[in-house]
Amino acid sequence: MPATAVLVLLVLLAGVCALLLSVRETDTAVAESQRELVTAAGQSLGASISQNAGDLRVAAAAAKSGDLLARLGKVRKWRGAAVLDAKTRKLIASTGEQVPLEVLPPVITDTAVGPVPSRDGTLRIVTAVALPDGRLLAAVSATSLSDAVISGGQALLLTTAGGQILDAHGAVPAPDDQATAALVARAAKAGAAGESGVLDGPARDSAPDRPVVAYAPVAAAGLGPVGLAAVGVLRVPAHPAGGDGGGALPAVVLLAVAVGGFLLVRGTVVTPVLRLRADALAVAGGDLDHAVRFPRAREPRRIAAAIEHCARTIRAAASAPRARAGDDWHGVDRAARTYRLKAAAHGGGTAVSSPVDKSAGKSAGSSAADKSAGKSVGKSPVGKSVADREPEADVRARGGRLAWRGLSVGVAVGVAAVGILGWSAGVVVTIADREAAAPDSVVSSLRNQTAGAGDAVQRSLNDGLADLRAVVTLTDPDTLAAALDLLRATQPRYRSVYVVDDKGQVGTYTGRPPLRAQAPPPADSGVRQDADHGRVAVLYAHVPLPGGGAAIGEFDLDRITDLLGRGPGTVRLLDSGSRTLAATGGYVAFAEVTDGHLRRGVADAAAGDPVARVEEGTVVVAAALRKGAVGELGWSVLAEKPVGDLALADNTVRRLALFVALVGVLLAVLLFGWHHFVVVRPLRALADQADRLAAGDTAGVLYPQRHDEIGTVTSCLEICRQGVVDGAGRLGEVRRPTGSATEVTVLMAPVDPPTERVRVRLR
Repeated sequence: MPATAVLVLLVLLAGVCALLLSVRETDTAVAESQRELVTAAGQSLGASISQNAGDLRVAAAAAKSGDLLARLGKVRKWRGAAVLDAKTRKLIASTGEQVPLEVLPPVITDTAVGPVPSRDGTLRIVTAVALPDGRLLAAVSATSLSDAVISGGQALLLTTAGGQILDAHGAVPAPDDQATAALVARAAKAGAAGESGVLDGPARDSAPDRPVVAYAPVAAAGLGPVGLAAVGVLRVPAHPAGGDGGGALPAVVLLAVAVGGFLLVRGTVVTPVLRLRADALAVAGGDLDHAVRFPRAREPRRIAAAIEHCARTIRAAASAPRARAGDDWHGVDRAARTYRLKAAAHGGGTAVSSPVDKSAGKSAGSSAADKSAGKSVGKSPVGKSVADREPEADVRARGGRLAWRGLSVGVAVGVAAVGILGWSAGVVVTIADREAAAPDSVVSSLRNQTAGAGDAVQRSLNDGLADLRAVVTLTDPDTLAAALDLLRATQPRYRSVYVVDDKGQVGTYTGRPPLRAQAPPPADSGVRQDADHGRVAVLYAHVPLPGGGAAIGEFDLDRITDLLGRGPGTVRLLDSGSRTLAATGGYVAFAEVTDGHLRRGVADAAAGDPVARVEEGTVVVAAALRKGAVGELGWSVLAEKPVGDLALADNTVRRLALFVALVGVLLAVLLFGWHHFVVVRPLRALADQADRLAAGDTAGVLYPQRHDEIGTVTSCLEICRQGVVDGAGRLGEVRRPTGSATEVTVLMAPVDPPTERVRVRLR
């Protein structure tokens, strides 16, 4: 039966619940945030190196060969530059700092870069570009990690393949921490080789925490790894959080609900139907003295009352005297004769006397011999004589009063299903609906990650302004258009680059059509926001031209959105009025932030360092952009990440609790649905037909529609109905053919009725 199958599934679910909800695991939100932080730092540094290479290619293509080094010397990012022979590496000309050429590969066909750790611990990047005339242009620039503030006991390191720390932010590991130093050395070697991942350190004796090191390579677009690694170091609790054995209680409760529901369904539905089937088969088979059992379940009780009613009606009809001529067996009604034969068989061989007494014309009792021997007449299999059975009127009265008593099978199945649903609801309320608490280390990690995303946006916009300045500085007016076109092709941060006159009229442009409103350009260079309204925000860098007008580069918002995506959750770029300029999720341009806790976070970040708070179940992080030309605009970055989305142990238990609760709901629906459609509804329909039959309505035929126990009861009840209408001869024992099932069926020819002469002889 499905009830047994559901019981087995519920027992298995209880075991799964006990295991899943009691697992002790470590919060991985900090490690994931740290991995994302170092990945973003490596990408940001790699993008800066790649952009430097692009700027050098633009300078080499736009500037005249005679004054190339002089023009490069005017660009602040280049600390030194040199022109040398590509084959012999002989120096031809140089300016500024000495360019360390030993870090460059022996053969350079297009562009190459190499890191140079300096004695003061800073990092220099040597960039070389092949010139068309067989020479090389090499320049050196300083670079570093993100300027974002790293706090919360975490550290962000820039290392070489040998483990040398070139740049560091946050809490640098102590020199005597050998375990952490070994992890950093392994991470530096793997990151410089282009790998990324997380290393878990062992917990020291009696130490409350242990080190976790995340690493990622520094790779430039089109150039691959440059031999550097971004390494993040933090300490997490040594002992796993969550999973305090809370799965044992729900498992025990589920076992109790499952066993209780199974016993209820078994005792109210399964067992009564099986007993009812056995009683129906006995009565329909001709055992009219069989004691029909009345179960406590309502629907089987009503059907049992109808079966008992049919048995008494047929027995009464079979025992009724009929005056007929003659005193032989051929003059007795067939139904009465059948009943006498069956009663004799069940009564231990003593036949009930004929209902027609040929001498007195009345019904005869048992013989004197039988009475003297103390034998009862018409003894039933259960030891209760036919005479001792209650009268028909009492049976019908009892059927009317008691048949509707008892628990309905539908209610029993519903109670079992509601018990499982209640357990699922209890799991949801007590475990799945419990809010997880974000540890301070997780909040600090999210703050650092948001600050890194803001610094990436800030660096990209400031570098875009610097690149535009470099192009204007390095090129002549007649080659400016070609240089801007090359700048747009090599720098994906721009959506459009063009030149405007003093009135703001656009001349030639490269890229997509300009969106900036026509207006006179600002007198000085910088980064601007075109307006505080419109369908989309227009952000651009502008550099005045010596002859009037300005070169303008509009920034691609999609590129800015990609940089914001390095932060946690939904990240927005806000202007000084807390209006949205760009966001990682769906947003409306210039929509103002109205939530009080968000505005407080932005205001606090504008007054100091990045701010991170947990409010209304969400981690809110705000960081102001303070560096370079972007720092003059009062922009900020706002990130929101629900605590429920963090990789916390409590969130894992919560999701698993929702899973087991959902499985419980599905099993409850399976239990109720199957029994309702397969057992309850057919049983109720049969009970309604049985009530009409017990009330005397024998005209309606009962059609069995199922090949199961209920279908068998329906067939038996139909045979009983036919017995009520046509007599005991319709019962199955009389109608059942003799012989074995293996015998061949033979079609016999019809027998002609006997003639009058034969009838006389028989008499």
